[in-house]
Formats: sequence, structure tokens, C-alpha cells
Amino acid sequence: MNTKSFHRIFFLLLLSSFSSFSQTPEDAKKKYPIRNVIKNNKTVSTLINTDFNYNFCDDDGDGIMTIDLTTILDEVQVAVSGDLQVDDPKLLIGTSEDKILQIDNILLNPITTIICELSENTYDVAMNANNEFFTTEFNSIKKANIATTTCNLTSVLDLGGNSLSFDTQDNLYFNALGSSSASSTAVYRLNPEPGATPYIWHDFNSGTAGGDFVIFGNFMYIAWKFNEDVLLKVTIDDDVNYISHEVLGPLKFNTFGLASEQGILYGITEDEIYKINLATSPPSFETILLNDYTHGAWFGSAGFSEAIAFSSSAYISQLDADNNDNPLPNPWVNTVPGEQTIYIRTEEVSEDSNYTVTPVTITISPTPSVATTPPNMETCDFDGNGTELFDLTPQTNLILGTQDSTLFEVIYSTENTFTNLIATPQSYLCTSPLETIFFKIINITVTYYWIFDIER
Repeated sequence: MNTKSFHRIFFLLLLSSFSSFSQTPEDAKKKYPIRNVIKNNKTVSTLINTDFNYNFCDDDGDGIMTIDLTTILDEVQVAVSGDLQVDDPKLLIGTSEDKILQIDNILLNPITTIICELSENTYDVAMNANNEFFTTEFNSIKKANIATTTCNLTSVLDLGGNSLSFDTQDNLYFNALGSSSASSTAVYRLNPEPGATPYIWHDFNSGTAGGDFVIFGNFMYIAWKFNEDVLLKVTIDDDVNYISHEVLGPLKFNTFGLASEQGILYGITEDEIYKINLATSPPSFETILLNDYTHGAWFGSAGFSEAIAFSSSAYISQLDADNNDNPLPNPWVNTVPGEQTIYIRTEEVSEDSNYTVTPVTITISPTPSVATTPPNMETCDFDGNGTELFDLTPQTNLILGTQDSTLFEVIYSTENTFTNLIATPQSYLCTSPLETIFFKIINITVTYYWIFDIER
């Protein structure tokens, strides 16, 4: 009796996302149309992108949904805040030779100036909203008088470590490594009020600060050391109290400093200054400046505008944004089905006459669904060569049903990561007796996905 082998294909579903952001701040900065910014009640021209587009998927198909504006406000604020600054971007850096350096025009033509030549060690530097400089070493935090290049130091605290930063409310953050009674896994905070005493802002219970606690947009970012240098993203409340955190990914080895300056987050190692791109996961890096070691290894850092506070709010019209009238609630329910433009006003908290308005387009698209769960496929291996062709396109028709094929697409892969797609589903060559094919329905305008599995 002759027997024939079988080839069988199982299908697993990965469904498209309920929401997505189609453009990041880094992408947005790649276009440069002219727009207007109001500074001291005067309109000035500036090069900044106005094309921020966000896409969301709507479960019930009515084009109306509740939208959390937090991420949109944060991304727009980060992208445009540098445009409200008059000075060129510049960084403050402490070195192994106990110098404090100022690096001007960091992105285009960096110029290094020695601000201080200290008489004792410094592991990090910080600057508050009044442009006052501070340094730290393992046993103390001191204020530097920059009237002379010797920068006489005045003691502020008998606690210290290798990390020091101010937030936008002039609270000072540091780690305490030189005290046996302090926790090395904690971040300490000293509020600006006279007579305030330091307290634990948050204890991470493992690891220690690698360098700096930086406000960037509406979050705090921390360089932390576990078994490697990593970047923490900390969710904070309006008073910069800790709420939660996530590990975004590794930083470059021995990142001793983080600095926020005019919409860009920088990392600083002994050897280089690099830009941190938060639009990728994990964050990616771009080297900005290499250290020639003229002044020793680089340690901690701070951006000159790091302690400047910004606020962003959303409005239904350009006029409302210009007049700062009728800000939208957050979360907000869109009032025009399908697509609507809102306007984000970003301003310096201390200078409400300096602001910029950014139009944001929000698109609400229908969420795809599986019309019919596709059956598994099987066939005989008629020629006994161990392979057989399958046409997957009938499965596509079952999956989509009557949904608009100009909006939705079904893609197939042999991997649940969809790294390699099946390019010709109409003639897929099955080479194993049993294979699992993954499929995903995507909204063509949407690029990020949530996932669940259904096994057949």
C-alpha cells in the first residue's frame, strides 16, 4: 500500500494596535518650514517643524474617542522648547583635573572655556535657575563662586556623591556615597526653602546613580548603574515627586553625566558627549564631541537651560492658543470625527510672554477585526520531495471580509516578530510537515501594535 506524507499549516493571529503615534520629536525636527514664535510680545521667524501627526484606532468606528494628551504635550514641548531660548545651547562639565568647563554652541562649532579651576575634587556639577554653580564629591556639596577662576567653594551640605542636579522648581537631587548612614541606592532631595533638610526622594533598592537626574519634558531621566549603565524614565507629579519608573535600555559605558539642553538629552562619558535619541527602543546614540583630554576626563554635566521650566497646553484653535483661552482638558474627547487639528502652546513658566504654538493633527481610524477566523490548511506531498506550495490569499479574504482593503492589510510571517514577511503569500513554499504561520491585520496608517495570540 502506498502512503503519502502531509503538510499542515497552523495560523496564529497578531492584531493591530488600538493607538499609535506616527511621528516622534526626532522625526519632526527633520523638516524645517518657517513659522512664528512670540518672544517678549514680538513675532520672530524661526525654523521649526509644524507637522506633528498622531494616529489612533477607534474600536467602535464612530471617529470619536477619549485621547490622553500627555504624550503629545510632552513630545511637542521637548521638540520646541529650544526655540524659546535666546542663547546658543551650551553645557557645563566637571573634569578629573578639578575644572569646570563651559562648552558653547555644542551642536555646530563647540568652544570650550574654563570657568573654574578648583582646589579640590569634583565629581559632578549642577546649575540652578539663578545660574549659580554647585559641585559635589563623596562627602559634600558646595556652591562655587564664579567671580574668579579659582571659584571659591562654600559648603552647602555634608553629604555628597557622584551625581548632582536641579529640577525646574530648584529642588536639588543627589546621591550620598560618603556617609555610612545614608543609602547608596537612594536619590536624595533638598528643597530650596531656607532651613530645609535633605530627605530620600526615592529608594530604588538596588544599583546606584551613575550620574544626574534630569527633567526632560514632563519626565525625569536618570543615569543609573545596575550591572550596566542604564537610562531610567521616571514619571513624576506636578511637584516632581516620584510616581513610577521604567528602564528604557542601556547607556554607553561609564555615562557619568546626563544633561538636558534646548530639547536634546545628552549623555557624557569620560571620552565623549553623545545625543540620546528617545524615539527608538532602546534609545540610540549619536556622538557629538570627542574629548581630547586637554582638561582631563569628563565627569558630570548640566545644561545651562536645564532648570528652566516650560509648560504646554492644548487648544481647539490658534486664536485660543495665542490668547491662552479655554485650554482643553486632559484627557480630551475629539469634537470632529476622523481628523482634527489642535494647537499646543508651549511657554516658559517664568516668561509667559515667550511662547510658541504648534499645530497637531489627530487622525482617528477604525480598528480592524477578524471577520472569519481562518481554518488551518493541509495538503498531501504528492511528489514526495518534502515541499509543497500553499496559496494563502483565500485566508486573506476570510480574515478581512467586507472591510476596506485600502485601509487594512493582512501580512504573514513564519516568525511572531514579523522580522521577515512572506513576500508572496499566493505561492508560499512549505518545507516542513508542520508549520505555524503568523498573520497580522494592520491599519495602513498605523505603525505600532498591541498583540494577542489566538491558536488554531
